[in-house]
Amino acid sequence: MNTRHLVTSASVVMLALAGCSDPGDTPSETPVAPSSISSSSAATSPSSSTGSTTPNDPVTPSATASPSFTTGPLASAPATPADTFLITGLRVGSHPLYDRVVIDLSGGRAEDLPWSVQYRDSPTAQGSGEPIGLDAEAYVRVQLSGQMIPPQGTDVPSGLQPDSAVGNVRGVYADPVFEGQSIVWIGVDRVRGYAVMTLESPARLVVDIAT
Repeated sequence: MNTRHLVTSASVVMLALAGCSDPGDTPSETPVAPSSISSSSAATSPSSSTGSTTPNDPVTPSATASPSFTTGPLASAPATPADTFLITGLRVGSHPLYDRVVIDLSGGRAEDLPWSVQYRDSPTAQGSGEPIGLDAEAYVRVQLSGQMIPPQGTDVPSGLQPDSAVGNVRGVYADPVFEGQSIVWIGVDRVRGYAVMTLESPARLVVDIAT
């Protein structure tokens, strides 16, 4: 059983969520066929991602799970790690109680990942500050720190992800590493509560948007 860590805006609270679903309880996440960018050719056209696209997430909670949702800012507070993490894939799925965005990671344990999540009025790109191409009514900004520069030739998710409009999620946009940070924008049809947890084996950060 994997441990899930939920964090409230008042303080960091880690809750172990038990009860993995049977295969028929809920649909598994739909793998995103991500647009990607290679560290060796930042201006080239998108290519296939090397990230995980396993359709059956073994720790998908059952449809009766009731995580605590909030619209306020959430954040983790691990010891500051070296820049060892890398986003390897993005997946989106729709479930009876929530729409789920899974951010697959490499480079360490997900529980050691520094992250913060909050609503922002409009999405902009790191560095340039230019608006990004994500059309939605509300925007959840997922900031992941401790990120490494992708090794030469490594593909990482970048830009608006194809097939990421699932349920109430209007799309997912990946803004690659800049000064040790990666940003994932989740466009939503309106402001909805969300819950955040980390899962291991493999390491991933999960954002559930309440339906």
